[in-house]
Amino acid sequence: MSPKVESESILHLMFQGQLTKLCTVIPQHFARMLGLHPGTRALDLFNPVVIQEVGLFWSEDETLLPMAGTMVAIVKGLNKSGELRRRLSEPVPQQTIPTSMAR
Repeated sequence: MSPKVESESILHLMFQGQLTKLCTVIPQHFARMLGLHPGTRALDLFNPVVIQEVGLFWSEDETLLPMAGTMVAIVKGLNKSGELRRRLSEPVPQQTIPTSMAR
């Protein structure tokens, strides 16, 4: 499955889920907000697998910020030890979300 809408705003994703035939994953406390549209349902996720890809880009003529420099050093160390390859090749366990948990 691939994303249909991407946003840096949790509220935007929440409203997209309420006003369209899409769904989203948001923190549980947003399900208790006032003004939710009728028919909005929340399903609890049990033991979700969280995967987030991270990329780092910068121009060669730009100064590398300390946080980015630290990330580059960590990735280089993981790559040198072989740990990066091992972590990237581990299979991700598949889990299902029980649909009977609808509220």
